[in-house]
Amino acid sequence: FHPHRPDGTPFPVEETPTVRALTVGATRVDEEMVVIGPDGRPMHLAVSAIPVRDTAGQVTAVVSLFRDVTAAREAEQLKDDFLSLVSHELRTPLTTIQGAAHILLTQGDELTPMAREMLRLDIASESERLTRMLKNMLALAAYQAGRLHVERDPFLLQPLLRTVVRETERHYPGHHFTLALPRGLPPVEGDEELIAQVVRNLVENATKYSPA
Repeated sequence: FHPHRPDGTPFPVEETPTVRALTVGATRVDEEMVVIGPDGRPMHLAVSAIPVRDTAGQVTAVVSLFRDVTAAREAEQLKDDFLSLVSHELRTPLTTIQGAAHILLTQGDELTPMAREMLRLDIASESERLTRMLKNMLALAAYQAGRLHVERDPFLLQPLLRTVVRETERHYPGHHFTLALPRGLPPVEGDEELIAQVVRNLVENATKYSPA
């Protein structure tokens, strides 16, 4: 019985839930560990350790509940693999569509005003939106799996907010947007792409359920 953490690192005996509940005297300790089953395959176990106290309040024993969550973890892995496959297969055609739309918009001198507007709003804008949706799906899967990498770099909020508002305006031409920013707003530190996703979701949700 040599448990590991879900990330593959060893699980020292003194840090297992049962030992911690016995020695530290916590009310309850919950952890997930991975062990090798009788068939040689890894088993994911959700462990809950609850200390038992005597009349003086001293911990005399521990009741540990082991629940097999292997099937759930395998399902999560299948979902992650599917999202990665979908993202990989869709990213190339989306990039091609965006590139072709950009070339037509910048070099298509003979386009009618209606064709140019369809290129700008329908093809270029919606393909960018699909790309953002894919990024959101992958970010959500990475977050749920504990693999989301967050950058910490300085950036300016003003251009980010203006870009998000312009993007949303194109999708909701019937709405009027006003962006009010204080002067001298200092740089912030964080993940610019993730912050943009948060702001974009907030603005789009507000737009969907607001009058013009």
